[in-house]
Amino acid sequence: MNLSNIPVTTYILKPTWSRLLHRMHTLGTIRHQYHNALASVTSEGEHPRLIATPNEDKSTAINGNHQWIFENWKQVTVHVAAEYQRADFLFTSNDGELFHEINLTAKSQWDCFECMLKIFKNTPVESSPQLLTPQLETTSTFNKINNNITLVAKAVNREIIRGKKVICSIPLAGTSILKDLEFKSLMTQFGTAALKKQHSQLTLNPQTVSYHEIIQRPNKFITTLFNAEAEPLLRIRSV
Repeated sequence: MNLSNIPVTTYILKPTWSRLLHRMHTLGTIRHQYHNALASVTSEGEHPRLIATPNEDKSTAINGNHQWIFENWKQVTVHVAAEYQRADFLFTSNDGELFHEINLTAKSQWDCFECMLKIFKNTPVESSPQLLTPQLETTSTFNKINNNITLVAKAVNREIIRGKKVICSIPLAGTSILKDLEFKSLMTQFGTAALKKQHSQLTLNPQTVSYHEIIQRPNKFITTLFNAEAEPLLRIRSV
């Protein structure tokens, strides 16, 4: 279905982050994505269930995969195409970086979404034709060879072939870390790999990977990828 030219209403939601997030699992099957400048993880399934701290400054996933710390969160925007029962949540940090995205699918619970929107919406800010589920980069951007990614993929795949459990952790702009995501398949030279969590996929941006480090010993393997500012934006290790 072409949704590129349909009326879309945009809302800025109230910044009651923990109360919003701990309702996300009620939406049923959704597509959820986690981004930093170097890596993204895309999953389809129920959003992780979260528990907030008493003062609601943090929320922790019951499965232990990540913790949200809200001090660096700026806003969540929702684009809604009610006619097609489609909606996208876009979470941005104080510096404007998109670090979390939730897209409703045909299997999502639209009634639950409408109830959530009534609780958390402010006044709609615009209504115009636009594309739902925006893509951060084109597919061709990710199908480019980066020598750092190629070397890391070879090292990671050797660990997997040896029978090691290989996991990755990704720091996000929302002052949190998406951690301990286990690899299901070998990593390609383009930096894509299937993960075991909810049929997730890891995708690296070759334009952003500047250099890497590998520590490899008989009982230890850790590799870290960095951007041009020397920020470590992906760590992979075997356990």
